[in-house]
Amino acid sequence: MKFSLQGIYRYLSQQPSVSTIESALTMAGLEVESIEHTGTELSNIVTVQIQSIEPHPDADRLVITQSTDGRHTHQIVTAAKNIAVGDIVPLALPGATLCGGLTIKESKLRGVQSNGMMCSPSECGIDSDVDGIWILDKTTPLGVDFINYAQLQDSILDVNILPNRGDCQSLIGIAREIATLCDCKFTLPSNDISKNPLPANLSSKKIHCETPDLCPIYVGAYLNLPKELAPTPLWMQQILINSGIRPINIIVDITNFVLIETGQPLHAFDYETLKSDTIAVRTASANDILKTLDDTTVSLHESDLIICDDQTPIALAGVMGGAESSVTDRTTTLFLEAASFDPVSVRRTAQRHSLRTESAIRFEKAVDSHQVAWAAQRALHLYETLAGATVFDSSSEFKNSNHSSFSSHELPYNPEKICKIIGHTIEKSAMDAIFTSLGFEPSEQTIKVPTWRQHDVQHTACLAEEVIRIIGVDAIPNELPSDNMIQPLLDAHHQLSDHCRSTFVHSGFQECVTFPMVNEDLLTLFNLNSADTIRIQNPISQDESILRPAVIPSLVKIAHHNCQNKHSSNRLFEIGKCFHPDYPNKEFLHCAWLTTGQPVISPYHSQDQKQTWTLSQMKGFVQQALPDHNIQFKSESIPEYAHPKKTLAVYSDDELIGYIGYIHPLINQELCTGQDIIFGWINLSLCLTKSHTPPQFQAFSRQPSTSRDIAFVVAKDVPFADIDAHIQSKRHELLSHYELFDHFESDELGADKKSMAIRFWYQHPTKTLKDKVVNSIHETFSSQFFDSLPVTPR
Repeated sequence: MKFSLQGIYRYLSQQPSVSTIESALTMAGLEVESIEHTGTELSNIVTVQIQSIEPHPDADRLVITQSTDGRHTHQIVTAAKNIAVGDIVPLALPGATLCGGLTIKESKLRGVQSNGMMCSPSECGIDSDVDGIWILDKTTPLGVDFINYAQLQDSILDVNILPNRGDCQSLIGIAREIATLCDCKFTLPSNDISKNPLPANLSSKKIHCETPDLCPIYVGAYLNLPKELAPTPLWMQQILINSGIRPINIIVDITNFVLIETGQPLHAFDYETLKSDTIAVRTASANDILKTLDDTTVSLHESDLIICDDQTPIALAGVMGGAESSVTDRTTTLFLEAASFDPVSVRRTAQRHSLRTESAIRFEKAVDSHQVAWAAQRALHLYETLAGATVFDSSSEFKNSNHSSFSSHELPYNPEKICKIIGHTIEKSAMDAIFTSLGFEPSEQTIKVPTWRQHDVQHTACLAEEVIRIIGVDAIPNELPSDNMIQPLLDAHHQLSDHCRSTFVHSGFQECVTFPMVNEDLLTLFNLNSADTIRIQNPISQDESILRPAVIPSLVKIAHHNCQNKHSSNRLFEIGKCFHPDYPNKEFLHCAWLTTGQPVISPYHSQDQKQTWTLSQMKGFVQQALPDHNIQFKSESIPEYAHPKKTLAVYSDDELIGYIGYIHPLINQELCTGQDIIFGWINLSLCLTKSHTPPQFQAFSRQPSTSRDIAFVVAKDVPFADIDAHIQSKRHELLSHYELFDHFESDELGADKKSMAIRFWYQHPTKTLKDKVVNSIHETFSSQFFDSLPVTPR
C-alpha cells in the first residue's frame, strides 16, 4: 500500500528522514518494499499573477506578459493560448530546473527579453490532461515557493500491510506507528463542524438493517453544496496522486482523502436520486441487479450485502456504489454514508464480481467500528472548510451495540510476565510509555486495548510483541536459554516419514515439495477416476482445482519438465499428502519416488556399459524403507497408469499398500520424455496402522564372509517372489544375505524359460568359517532348493 510522506508529516510534530522511517517501519513488522521519490529535480518555481498581455511585435504566435510575485515584476515571452490577465500561474525563474532536467535561462525571443518560463502541469511533474499553462486557484498566494506549496517533492512509501494490521491502512495509522518508533508527537486532525438545522425540503432517512451481524453500524449525514464548487486544494490532489488515486472533483476527492487518511471508506449519494424515506441494508435477492459506477451491470448473488433505496439496490456494500445514485455536476445535496461491513462478506463479494476497489481492500482487513462516526465528521469538516458546503444538524444512524466490535477489550497487565516472554528486563515506566504512545491505556492490573487493535491483540504474548517491536530486537541481549532444552519424542508418523526420507536421500534422490492441488487434465492423463477426487470450491486457478489422489502425477510432471530441458537423469521423491473422499479426515500420506535415465552417470562408461534402473532396485527401496513390515510383491491389481507387464503391487501382511513399476508407455508417449519412467509409491498412513517390531541394534560381524552360487533354469511365468519366499523358509542362520546377479533369456533356453543365478554370502558372527562347513550347509540348502521348486540346475 502506498503512502505519501508529505501526507504522513501532517500528523507528526517532527519530520524524520525517509531512511529513518523506512528502517523503523521495516524492523517493526511493516516492511517498506520500495520508495519512490518525486519532484527531486524541481527548483526555483514561484507563483505569479499576470498583469498584462501584449502581442509580440515580430511574432504572431508570441505574446509579452508582465507578471508580479507581489514584490517584483517579471517579463515573460510565451506562446501559451490559455492565459488571461489576472490568472495566477507557476513561474520558473532563471536557473530553475523543471521535470526532465530542463534548466531555465534568461533569453531573447525575437529580440524581446524573457526572464523565465510559465509552467504547465507536466513540466512540474504532474500527469494532467491540461494543455497549456497551469492556471491556479484565485486564492493561491503570490510569491510563494510553488514546489513546497503544491507539495511537488515527495517520497512515496510502498508498505506491505499484514492481514492483522488493518489499522495501518491509513495515513493516521501509519503516522501513529512512526510517532512511537521515532519518538515524535502524534496529533489527530480537526473534525469540528458548525451544523445547521435540516431545511424543510429535506427529510431524514430511516436506516433499516436486516443483517446487523454484517453491518454493526451505519451512519448517514446530510449537506448542501454551493452552486460553484471550489477546486480541490493542490496539497490534497498531490496526496491522492501519490497514493495511487486520480483526483476528480472536490466532492469525490474529499471522500477519497478521508479513505486514505483514516482508513474508513465513505460513499456520497446524490440525495435527490433517493426516492424513499428508508435506506435498507440487506443481502441481495435472486433477481437483483445493479449498474455500478464503472457502468457495469452486475447480477447480484444472494450472499452479496447491498445498500438499497427501500427495495432498489443502489450500492454493493463496502465495494462500489451504483451509477443511478452517483454524484454529478448537477448534484446539490449529498447523503454521506459511513459504515462498517463484515470483512469476509466484502472480500467474497469483491472477488465474486472482480471489483477489488480501494474501499474493499480496507474492509477486507477490518475497519474500526468505533471510528466510523469520527471519520464521517472529518469528511463533513473538510466539505465545510474546503468546499464551502452547508452541514446540517441531523444524521441517520443504525448501531448494533451488541456486536463484538463494540465490546470493551481489556487484558491482564503483568510487566514481569511480559519481560519474561521477551527475555529482557524493561522498566514498567518505559513499558507504560510505549503502550500509551500506541493508544493503549495501561493501569496497575489491566491494560485497555485501543479499538483499532481489538481484533489483533488478544493475549499477553501479543503485548510482549508490541513492546519488542518498538524497542527493537537488537535491544535484547544475546543469552543462552536458562531452561533445559528437551527434544520431544517423535511419534510413529514422523518416525516413519523420517526413515523413508533418509532412505531416499542416502540413495541419491532429491526431495520435491509440490502443491497438493492439480488440474483435471493431469488426472485424466493418468486415468485417475475424477469421482474419487475432492474438488476445491474456490480454486486459485483451474490448474489447481483438484486435491490430488496420488503424488506420482506431480512427480511425473517435474520429470517431464526436466527431460524437456535436457536433464534426462532424475531421482526424485516426495512425502506428501493425498486426498480421497472415503478416507478418515479425507487425507492420507504417500511416499512416492521415480527415476529416469541412468543410475550412475560416468564419463568412463562406454555407450554399451550404460546402466539402467530395474524393478529389483525399486524392490530394494521398499524393503529398506519398510524393513519390518513383511513386504510381498505380486503382479496383480495393476493401475491403469502403469505398465501392465512391468509393474508389481506391494503388499504388507496381505494388504495392498503401494506399487512399483514402469509408467504406461502411452503416458510416456504423450509426455514425450524420451525416457522410461520407473516409479514406486507406498501409503504410509496404511503402514502406520500395522503393528511391527521396533528396530533393534545388532552388532555386525568382524569375520570374513564367503559366497556360493546357484544357477538354474525356471519357467518364465514363475515370479522371483516365489523363489525368494522359498529361500526365506529354508534360510540357514549363517546366511547373511543373498542377491540375484544374473538373469537372461534366449532361444536356446526356450520361449517359456529363463535362466537365473543367485549368490549367497555366509558369515559367522564370532569366528572364521571353514570351507568344509560352508560347503555342507550350501549343499544341503541346494538339494532342498531343487527338490521343492520347479527349477533345473544349470
